[in-house]
Amino acid sequence: MTTRIARDLGSVNPRANGDQRLYRLSPPLERGGHEYVVASAVIPWLGGGPETMIFPSTETGHVDDYEDLAVVYELNHEAAVHELGYEVIVDDEVIEGESFEARREIEA
Repeated sequence: MTTRIARDLGSVNPRANGDQRLYRLSPPLERGGHEYVVASAVIPWLGGGPETMIFPSTETGHVDDYEDLAVVYELNHEAAVHELGYEVIVDDEVIEGESFEARREIEA
């Protein structure tokens, strides 16, 4: 079985509603052949709970197709990427579903 890796390329789209991170998928996603995706963690303006959705993107993080590829109902980029079947790599370290809120606390 081929190891499926999503390399975290960092934050993108600072003006977007929510926190967005860009990932490079290796191998590309079978469904649609997408090599780059954006994970967008938001609490919707119109109510509802938190969610993180995955969208296909360009290598710069531009999203022009908002049909989600995966969704989890928490603010957790890595968990959404795991829904696609990929392990997340940050600086050659595997991340196991750690939420971006916990990561911000560590970075602060």
